[in-house]
Amino acid sequence: MNSRSLRVALACALLPLGCKEEAKKEAAEAGAEAEAGGEAKAAEGGAAEGKAAEGKAAEGKAAEGGDAPSDSAAGGAVAASPDAVRSCPQSLSGKDTVDRVIAKACGVVPVTGNYSVEGATLTLEAGASLAFAEGAKMTVGRAEPAKLIVQGTSADPVTLTTSADRVPGVWKGVVLGDKASRSSLEGLVIEHAGDDQAALQVEAQDVTIAGCTVRGAKGLGIEIAREGSVTMVGSTLEKVGPVAMRVTPRAAGGVQPGNVFPADSRVQIVNGRVDADTTWAAIGTPWLLTGRVQVHGEAGQRATLTLGAGAELRFDGDGTIEVGYYEQGGLVAEGSTSAPIVLAAHERQEPGGWAGLKIHGKGEARFAHVRFVNGGRKDKEGVLLIDDAARVSLTDSTFQDDAVGVVVRGKKAELEAFDRVTFAGTPVALRGAARVLGALGGDNHYEGEPVIVAESDKIDADSTWRTQVGAKVQLDGRLQISGGRLVIEAGYVVAVEDGGEVQVGYYDVAGLELRGTAEEPIEFVGQRDEPGTWGGLVFYAKAKGNVLDNVVLRNVGGQAGVRVDGEAELQVDTLRCANCSTPTLKWTCKGTVEHTGVEAAEGTPAALEAPECK
Repeated sequence: MNSRSLRVALACALLPLGCKEEAKKEAAEAGAEAEAGGEAKAAEGGAAEGKAAEGKAAEGKAAEGGDAPSDSAAGGAVAASPDAVRSCPQSLSGKDTVDRVIAKACGVVPVTGNYSVEGATLTLEAGASLAFAEGAKMTVGRAEPAKLIVQGTSADPVTLTTSADRVPGVWKGVVLGDKASRSSLEGLVIEHAGDDQAALQVEAQDVTIAGCTVRGAKGLGIEIAREGSVTMVGSTLEKVGPVAMRVTPRAAGGVQPGNVFPADSRVQIVNGRVDADTTWAAIGTPWLLTGRVQVHGEAGQRATLTLGAGAELRFDGDGTIEVGYYEQGGLVAEGSTSAPIVLAAHERQEPGGWAGLKIHGKGEARFAHVRFVNGGRKDKEGVLLIDDAARVSLTDSTFQDDAVGVVVRGKKAELEAFDRVTFAGTPVALRGAARVLGALGGDNHYEGEPVIVAESDKIDADSTWRTQVGAKVQLDGRLQISGGRLVIEAGYVVAVEDGGEVQVGYYDVAGLELRGTAEEPIEFVGQRDEPGTWGGLVFYAKAKGNVLDNVVLRNVGGQAGVRVDGEAELQVDTLRCANCSTPTLKWTCKGTVEHTGVEAAEGTPAALEAPECK
């Protein structure tokens, strides 16, 4: 210590109020000298600190009179080391490598330049206060294991503020580096910080943020980056940027309900992966997803993302969640009537405003009381893609103003449940292989007559198609029933693509039952209302026990509206073909056909074309 510093220290010990400005000036000069010499120091202590340090080892000191770093600085109990320096520093800057405790009695301690804690623990007791110079920041545990322990209370918080103009971003804020794990921030107030980074940036793991306040930040209030993880409860962000907080997908699970965010703010979730069971809670403000979040565990292990009841997720154009693409993954989104989960576009609040969710072949998902809004940017993916061998349950949910609702891609996907689902303002409600229609419950609701697109398929197991009131079912291509029995309920209407055909029993024993009524017939019509656009119903030799009750065909061409080949069996009760270019019903001598009420209407050439059998 030079003679001028000694004089300042002695004067401050005797007349602390009178030397305040001199101490600041001295501390600034000391910081500059330390930086120029390549040796960072904590600010000089007063005469009392010098006495306490007398006789102790000088190696590894950051501040004159301090102790060498203790092994406990990297972890262990929250209580400060009994050897920690407890005398009040007049100012702080440079690198601190000793355990240090700052108490309320120290008053407002100036931080005159960048200040770091490495290989030690800094403890700020209730009521302690640090005031940072313009452009300064505090870093803990960037290079060596260290901790920040804040012990504020609601009545007596610890305050990190500025000694400069009290404007947003005037000082740079606090960084807990990746070696500051198990730091604990309780009852902390950070104000006027965060310029080109968050006011509080956490890269460390297992950090507690409880009862804290971040206010007056220029942009981000808090960022959890890299491998950082927190438990954040009872904390408040106010007067911060529109993105109040930014987190990784994994770290989002540590943000608990009960924190307070500004109105109209967002908590951003960046690109990344959920690789362990994680819950994104309803936090009182929307989560904002700006890229691809993948959910899957390590090889042979499942990771599941759970969305809490009432959670709201907003997606930008590229925002998406993909489950089970590389390894096993799960998504559970189960809201309630009073607390639905909302998945919606962030900026483009129109159909196709965001990409959607993707459940891949190693994934499974459960959705209940979920609202999908303004999604489905790609026709072949929809706002909910169920891909390959994925397993999905969807109940009590709503698709609102989506370009395309649900897409089931591939023939291995399994819809475990699909009931009490509403489609409104969504022109394509569902697209998938025709077998998917057998998974649809009968209590779905469709507004505006959206389309259900059933793609060309082979059905080889028993299935029932329940009437989807309000929807238009569109068959694109050929439907083969080859094994098992397909039953279609009264009132079902299918619009068949040009050249399409329904074939029964060509490869294996199979059956088709169309169970219409006089009031609710089953209809198969062409997608174009012209004669001869599609090939009708064809029953081959292995088609057994087939029943057509109250069926209307329209626009059929080929050989007949209904054709029975070989030794097929068919029972008909009320069948009409309208605007068809061929007879309504035709069969061969080997076929077994019982018929009544067969009609030809609107230019159909004949009702029956019976065989001439010898």
